[in-house]
Amino acid sequence: MSGGLATSVLRLRGVGPKTAERLAEIGVRRIVDLLQILPRRYVDVSDTTPLDRVGELVGEEVTVRGTLHGISRVPTRRRSLRIVRAELRGPEGRLACVWFNQPYLARSLRDGQTVLLHGSVVERRGALRLENSTFLERKSAPAGTTPAVGSGAAAGRRVGRAEAGATNVLLEYPRRGELAPSALRRLAQAAVDGLVEATSGGADLEASDPIPRSIRDRHRLPSRLQALLQLHRPPVDATSECIAALDEGRSPAHRRIALDQLVGLQLGIAARRAVRDRAAPRGLRYRIDGDVRQRAREMLDFELTAAQKRVVREIADDMTSPHPMMRLVQGDVGCGKTVVAALAALIAAESGHQTVFLAPTELLAEQHASELRRLFAGRQRVALVTSESGDVDRDLSLASSPRVVVGTHALLSESVRLHRPALVVIDEQHRFGVEQRERMVARGERPDVLILTATPIPRSLALLLYGDLDLSVIDELPSGRRPVRTDLLGPKQRGRAIATLCEELAAGGQGYVVFPRIRDRSETEETGEHDGVAAPAGGPMPSLESLAELYRQRLSPHRCAVVTGETASAERQSTLDRFRNGEIDCLLATTVIEVGVDVPNASILVIEGGERFGLAQLHQLRGRVGRGSRPSRCLVLAAPSTELATHRLAAFRDHADGFALAELDLRLRGPGELLGARQSGSADARLLGSLRDAQLLTVAREVAEQLWNGRDAAARAELLAAFGVDADAIGFGQGA
Repeated sequence: MSGGLATSVLRLRGVGPKTAERLAEIGVRRIVDLLQILPRRYVDVSDTTPLDRVGELVGEEVTVRGTLHGISRVPTRRRSLRIVRAELRGPEGRLACVWFNQPYLARSLRDGQTVLLHGSVVERRGALRLENSTFLERKSAPAGTTPAVGSGAAAGRRVGRAEAGATNVLLEYPRRGELAPSALRRLAQAAVDGLVEATSGGADLEASDPIPRSIRDRHRLPSRLQALLQLHRPPVDATSECIAALDEGRSPAHRRIALDQLVGLQLGIAARRAVRDRAAPRGLRYRIDGDVRQRAREMLDFELTAAQKRVVREIADDMTSPHPMMRLVQGDVGCGKTVVAALAALIAAESGHQTVFLAPTELLAEQHASELRRLFAGRQRVALVTSESGDVDRDLSLASSPRVVVGTHALLSESVRLHRPALVVIDEQHRFGVEQRERMVARGERPDVLILTATPIPRSLALLLYGDLDLSVIDELPSGRRPVRTDLLGPKQRGRAIATLCEELAAGGQGYVVFPRIRDRSETEETGEHDGVAAPAGGPMPSLESLAELYRQRLSPHRCAVVTGETASAERQSTLDRFRNGEIDCLLATTVIEVGVDVPNASILVIEGGERFGLAQLHQLRGRVGRGSRPSRCLVLAAPSTELATHRLAAFRDHADGFALAELDLRLRGPGELLGARQSGSADARLLGSLRDAQLLTVAREVAEQLWNGRDAAARAELLAAFGVDADAIGFGQGA
């Protein structure tokens, strides 16, 4: 493997055409792409627990040794559920073992076989058992024994260990596309074997590291090669502290790979700016005169806030410049971003141009279309295009008269005939990929782009994520908004929450109850089974399906209705209209109402399973109430299982400012949740979620500047490739 990390995965043993196709589907073509899919967990399995002490560790993970007996399949009524059961025996006692949906174990395991297992201890109906345990070792069964059920060879092997590395670390890999965790583990270890063999043979594989040694030494970072080898094959002498650092994502190796991802983001932004800066002036022109200003005054029946006026001036200046606008408007829930975008659309319409307004959900698109129609009051035609609207094949050119077209992803379809839109407004950019944004922009001739987001993003992170955009902040709410009182309750206080909700409905208010999911899952789904390993069990996640009838009964005679992402568009719109009109008192919903629902009389929100939501999402949900003159409340039923989750929920209770919450979340959890997989290329975005080092953002900007400045176009293109950035996709050519 003399090519090092840049070697094609086709060189790996066991990678045939089918596997190569599956790897390509998840963006893996080189060894470096493969190795940036990191293990999701590193488990210390150095100490075994005696079987007679397992009862003291219910709910925890243990490593136990013994021999298997009584291996059998368990009949079930459900065709989708298959269970294998066995008993583990040792000098200290016995322990039942159960595996869900792994029927092959009944064929490969043998009575009397000695095994080393790692898994979670649970108590079911007063009996202890080990569920979905991972086999760390399987020794050959005694001579003359046969498989317990069916046929198949016994497996005398270790599973999941860092092969040829630490024997006390269990690596659990994620699932990617059609590749099972076991397949990714096998491929990653084969790649590590090849790299180790090449370096042992004298190859200098670190020479191609895109970050020079001088910068690495200054920030105490390992080389990219060293980092990836450590992450996929921890050292043989790894201590418990070292394993904990790996599992929590705070090892030097994690820091280096996270830095690579952040630097790649910065370089991509620098390349986009270079493309924009070298572009010739455009021919698009807007008219902003006394008549347009009068139309704007007539359109509004209220006074803009000072922050809104400032942002409108910034947008108008951009639209009259010779280069296309690329601006991000950031503002807290309810600050009036849609009105600002409507005024930009007015400028375009009065100059004879079309505006396209792209929203991530049908509900939000419908809300925007309704609001824009109200604001334009018939002066400009507003068309709505969604997958269920029937407009997907319509001609939406100016000849058919719509100056404003609002829609969802359906607008990206080539069958939607737009008229070279001059202004593209994208709401909640993080719900769309960069590629989707650029596809929409390509529908016009170098149009102005205005991006709106109600997701509070700390300035340091906004500069990293959206450094190719100019930033405007609406940091002021319209007058008359009242603060929302937030209370945290335990799951056993549901009765108190329902009583409070009932009192508010009786007083004339309206309310929401939000659930983290629609329906219950099976026991195996609830445990988070993944490649034979159960995630640490928490409490059962509340669902709308399991609790809707309880809420209906307890809230009677108040009128309740259900809205979820599975609700048909026409039915959902009808339900929301009835809610706005006061014909429905309480909505039982999922996070489909997170954005796009504005009912001033809604004054109380109950959130079930609050620990299951991120801070930004909780803040968005809370923004559904407090929009009118009524005092409003938010009741969060939660069962946080970690100290971090408890801190985050307490911060949500104590802070109403979305930007303050975002800064806190950045300090507590790092940038991963806001960066998201959309920004990660082929690398593992969850790596960033585990980092709590916000200072890394500053380091990334400094490193990117040092690498970018002083290079010619060809060297910059090579640099982009080294960090996984597709230069051609963003139009970065030799003339940059």
